[in-house]
Amino acid sequence: MTATPNMYPSTKTWSPFKGCNFDCTYCVPTFKAQAKRQKKNCMRCYRYEPHEHPERLSRSPGKDDIIFACGNSDISFCAPTFVRQIIDAIRTRPEKTFYLQSKKPACFEPFLKLLPKNVILVTTLETNRDEGYDKFSKAPPPSERYHQFKALDYPRKIVTIEPVMDFDVEVFTRWIVSLKPEYVWLGLNSHPDSAPLPEPSEEKLRQLTAALAQHKVLVKGKKLRGYVLPGVLTQELSRRLDSSPQTVKGGIGMTKESSSGDNAVAVVEPDSVIDYARVERAASWIHKKLIETVDRGARDIGEYVLKEFFKGNPEFASSRDPYKNASFRDLADKCGTPEIPVSKSWLHNAVAVAIMIRQLPQGATAFKQLALSHQAELLPLRDPAKVEKVAKEAVTMVWTVSHLREVVAKKRSKTPKDESKGGRSPTPVIVKTLNRSLKVFTLEGGKRSFTKAQVEELDEEQRKEAVESAQGLIEQLKDLVIKLKKA
Repeated sequence: MTATPNMYPSTKTWSPFKGCNFDCTYCVPTFKAQAKRQKKNCMRCYRYEPHEHPERLSRSPGKDDIIFACGNSDISFCAPTFVRQIIDAIRTRPEKTFYLQSKKPACFEPFLKLLPKNVILVTTLETNRDEGYDKFSKAPPPSERYHQFKALDYPRKIVTIEPVMDFDVEVFTRWIVSLKPEYVWLGLNSHPDSAPLPEPSEEKLRQLTAALAQHKVLVKGKKLRGYVLPGVLTQELSRRLDSSPQTVKGGIGMTKESSSGDNAVAVVEPDSVIDYARVERAASWIHKKLIETVDRGARDIGEYVLKEFFKGNPEFASSRDPYKNASFRDLADKCGTPEIPVSKSWLHNAVAVAIMIRQLPQGATAFKQLALSHQAELLPLRDPAKVEKVAKEAVTMVWTVSHLREVVAKKRSKTPKDESKGGRSPTPVIVKTLNRSLKVFTLEGGKRSFTKAQVEELDEEQRKEAVESAQGLIEQLKDLVIKLKKA
């Protein structure tokens, strides 16, 4: 028996085993409601109690490439002998991919060596929070389920975050990343009125999906109420990726080898069918390569600028003298243009990161493993040893940029201001204002005076206005000089 489920797009359920005793509240309006239709066919199906249907083992699971095996049940309630029969039946269909899902993933442990390569193990993690979870389900609490799933020595895993319940971004992100899933399904409660659950805010969902995307975890969206979440594939695109290519469209040609013996060459043929799986693989590869290239490029650029404009002198590059290098300022002014398509802050961060890498303790590796965005957040700590220590935590705990920023802010607030231990005291208002004024009056090439040609550009009215402004500045500066000398 096969059916099209609401659980996953582009899959068919195949149910040689049905039923579950976890009594999840959100299953009442879904799986249990569907089971009530089976009263004339099977009373055990009607009651949604765990039971076997051996007659379905030999039935075709349908034409879809992905089959949700025992999708109307939790297979942890299935007898081990019958689980083996299900696996044997799956083995006869190597051309298809099978999901085997349980909220008690430890149940898979005895069968890991029996599973063929076309089986993907799946578990549900609605949240990372155990407290209060027993109000909604008799399944093992999320933390226990997570540890069971992580302990499985099996290469193919998927995590379903549906229906998503309120969670802690940092912890939940760390869980998902450490499980190394092929991808993640994400969906909201489809029956919030009849089965209410504590849900996260839209902003929290954005933080989660952005963090997962940063760690290259593919997230496929389901029912998301129109939320646009970073890094999440829409349900329609997920359906296309998981199903056999159907859409006909002209495009770049595909190749095949001609059959002319040793001189075989690649012959280009028209590509009339979109291979969505290939497109997604290519997009993922390009995304990963861009991140790797940008981060590596940032380090190279920072080191190059440090050598080229500051003679490799970190102290000179870090000084607050606004006139330390007019050429570098001119280079920075080109940022944000097609010539240098990065921001000024990106360029400054690249240089600062290059300086920090030079100053790290011998053998330090954690800071170098982080992306430029994370590295930049660590720079305010200044102390290379502290930077490396926090970097190790960030790498181990899979911190997001926002969480790392909070950690750094807390550590800085706890650090006493001690001149003897280094660090800069706040720049006085007078000094800061004068430095800014001098910077404004610094022209191209580092000159601090206007040329005759620039004066001659002004008309009579503009000259008068310039004279009045300059005299006003002179009077203010004279007054400041008098006050400074009297102090």
